[in-house]
Amino acid sequence: MSNITLGNLYDLNKSINKLEKTLTATEKKRVLREIKTYFRNVDNKYFMLLCKERSDYTIFAFNDKNEVVMQKAMQDIKECFDNRGKLISVEPAEGNALEIWLRVDDESFVYYLFPYDVGVIEEGVCE
Repeated sequence: MSNITLGNLYDLNKSINKLEKTLTATEKKRVLREIKTYFRNVDNKYFMLLCKERSDYTIFAFNDKNEVVMQKAMQDIKECFDNRGKLISVEPAEGNALEIWLRVDDESFVYYLFPYDVGVIEEGVCE
């Protein structure tokens, strides 16, 4: 009798996403529009992009969400993704977050983009 290890859900998703195609330029533009809408619809100033497995943490701050700021934010998000790997997918996740899969070399990693106001303490706020 042999033992078979099935792993956990993350390992399964990681294996599946390794086989998925990366997004085309047109699909990336659509996804960036969806992320822009996400930022606008969530009433937070700070957002974190987190990949626990890679110890990769990035915080985005919005003092304003006007069109100029949002266009710059989308350039920053695109550059952030491009610097990390190739975009596979972006889907809504629990807790008002987005689940983002990126391929780095031949391995897939999940990132979460989520509201993070509770994780930032600004000077003068705590008195």
